[in-house]
Amino acid sequence: MLTHLQGRSLCALLCALVLGSALWSAPLRAQTAQERSSAAEAYDRGTSAYLAQDFGAAARWFETAHRLAPAPSALIQAIRAHQRAGHGLRAATLALRLQRLYPDDASAQEAAAPVLEAAAGRYVRVEVQCQDCHVDLDGTLLETPAFFLDPGEDHAVVAHFTTGDQHQTLRGAAGDVLTPEFEAPAASAQANPPIVGPDGSASPTMDAPSDGGGLPKGVFLTSLVLTAGAGATLIWSGLDTNHDASAFEASITAGDFDTARVQYAHGQDEERRTNLLIGVTAGLGLTTALLAAFTDWGGSSEEQAPADDARGASLTGATLAPLPGGGAVGVAGRF
Repeated sequence: MLTHLQGRSLCALLCALVLGSALWSAPLRAQTAQERSSAAEAYDRGTSAYLAQDFGAAARWFETAHRLAPAPSALIQAIRAHQRAGHGLRAATLALRLQRLYPDDASAQEAAAPVLEAAAGRYVRVEVQCQDCHVDLDGTLLETPAFFLDPGEDHAVVAHFTTGDQHQTLRGAAGDVLTPEFEAPAASAQANPPIVGPDGSASPTMDAPSDGGGLPKGVFLTSLVLTAGAGATLIWSGLDTNHDASAFEASITAGDFDTARVQYAHGQDEERRTNLLIGVTAGLGLTTALLAAFTDWGGSSEEQAPADDARGASLTGATLAPLPGGGAVGVAGRF
């Protein structure tokens, strides 16, 4: 039987979760009905797991809710669940993200401040300095370039740019603040230099721009197909993660905790895979957009009116198919 003090604590917890749900229902950006529905379901599952004191699962569900429909209350609940689960490092990183995402939200700042204060002397704080880059830590793509690390250990940080990657190894002591700087590597001025003949004249290369001065259309089409393929694989990964999350919940409900532990570890791997695919797809999309701006869409006169005896190849279509274990991209052409 609950004591009076325990009853008051439980009441306060319930009020906080219900209030958080109400505040979360007003997202900061416009979401689709499907996103709102999926986020609401994830938040409800997080609330149920929290009340059942399964704090690790609750944290995962609250993070999922925030990813689907960003709102400070979902991230606040994720931080609290991670704290209760003993995941101090993750809670501190999320608090840093909460503080930066919602600078004008008083409840967000109030929730983040004590977590960051406690983490300041316990972990290594990292503020990656780079422009238009995606950052991964020890092989895991991050959602923010600011995070915390365990002290006294080497950590591999990679900044991904459209022109290439830059690597650094970081190590620090508890309480240190590191600000590694990354600059995009310079793009090659001429990826395919001309072939110089015996007479000193330059012969054209296969990838040389057409008479219009832009890039060949084939370069853009190749990037477009790769982007579409990455997008299809991302969709499959997201659906696969949601399916396995339902299986995990069913195991919890059935009381099969041994299976649930295996499913939870597998789900974390799937979530990391999906996060990585988000970064890859975004990078490919940006590259494709840049290529579109520099592509010679007019082409040369030979491209517009080929001779009868000329032979060439043209891309006529691409098909996408998410499959178990990955995605497939099919390209059709004529020769």
